[in-house]
Amino acid sequence: MARPRIKIDADEVRRLAECGLTRRQICTALGISDDTFARRLKEEKAFEAALASGRAQGLAHVAGALYRRALAGDVRAQTFYLRSRAAWNVPTPQRYRDVVDLEDHESSAPSWSPALIRRILDGFRAFRPQNPQNPPPASDGRAPFP
Repeated sequence: MARPRIKIDADEVRRLAECGLTRRQICTALGISDDTFARRLKEEKAFEAALASGRAQGLAHVAGALYRRALAGDVRAQTFYLRSRAAWNVPTPQRYRDVVDLEDHESSAPSWSPALIRRILDGFRAFRPQNPQNPPPASDGRAPFP
């Protein structure tokens, strides 16, 4: 006699994936094996869609929070955003140049001059919500983006 089929709620899978849990963690939370999870992914398209939707929603929440912090003037959030979304690199400090031979590693990233970075950050500030106690910096008349 075969075991009864375990009922797995697709909405619960979506909710767990939205919280950032890995596939193995989702299996543990649901009390199922990884094999059962993999089988259900193949058998039920709604189950696969719930997993993908949950992951996308979780990433959207985090990316939105990061973006709002960057627009609000958080320099660390701006730096992280530019590094991850715009291939922005910070130059290696002189004390590390002898450890990594920079001439051997060609970068595919565009050239980011200080003036271009300033213009990008000015663009972030231009989209920041206006606060009467904290007026935006004076503009020099240039467009915020190249």
